Amino acid sequence: MRYRKGAISINESRDIPLLLLIRDSRAITLQQLHCLLPILNIETNRNNAYWRIRRLERNGFIEQLKQTKTLGCPVYAITHEGLGLLEFKGYSLLFLGSFSRNVIRDSEVLHMTEINDIRLTLLKSGRLKNWKNELQVLSENLAFYGETTKDYDAQVTVDTAKGPRSFGLEYERTAKSAARFREIRKMIDEDLRSSFVLYLSTNQELMFLLAQELCAHQTQVVFGLISHFHREGIKMRVLVPGSQGNSWGVLEELLIASQDDQTEQTLSA
Repeated sequence: MRYRKGAISINESRDIPLLLLIRDSRAITLQQLHCLLPILNIETNRNNAYWRIRRLERNGFIEQLKQTKTLGCPVYAITHEGLGLLEFKGYSLLFLGSFSRNVIRDSEVLHMTEINDIRLTLLKSGRLKNWKNELQVLSENLAFYGETTKDYDAQVTVDTAKGPRSFGLEYERTAKSAARFREIRKMIDEDLRSSFVLYLSTNQELMFLLAQELCAHQTQVVFGLISHFHREGIKMRVLVPGSQGNSWGVLEELLIASQDDQTEQTLSA
């Protein structure tokens, strides 16, 4: 099939999955793409992957962000034209589309690249069974408004010693106001989908502040350091707030116990 001069042939099995990955990541570095593409079986050859990325950029479907200088390597996001192409191919989201005013704000870029690294850590450990990204969570919450009220950074399912376990994932780099913390705590308690939430933070002081402010009543919320997570995965130790004070536990063991408790409560109801 011949194409008009200046037109681009879109590969359904390579270009579309690549665009979806960049869209769903919100912001993603070239290094993260080179790690994720072969793991997700989108593009296994590094040179081919780079050629495909550059080709989509030249044709305006993705763009490099200015945070490229900050991170020391190219950072990509999808463009409105790229979103329009995905919608034309049948891949649309309620929360983000060619109609959106902004694809991603500058303040979100570093946060989203760290979320990508969290996903990569789980993928490399072989523990990740399902990853529902922020855009999917936001779109589902719009579609099923009233069933859940918390928009997590991701909804994650991991493989534990006792089978798959799911949790809401949040990553915090900075502190929020007391009023905002109260709002978040209320959202977590009213969330009907997630019975377990993991908060990861950049330092110990922030971790203890989060544990103090976000100790929920209906949902188990635990707290850990991002550096420990990247080193130990779901075997990491996490801080567990309680009415009798804080304690420490292993994330995997707490996930198993929480799911078992929930099952018992359901059966006895």
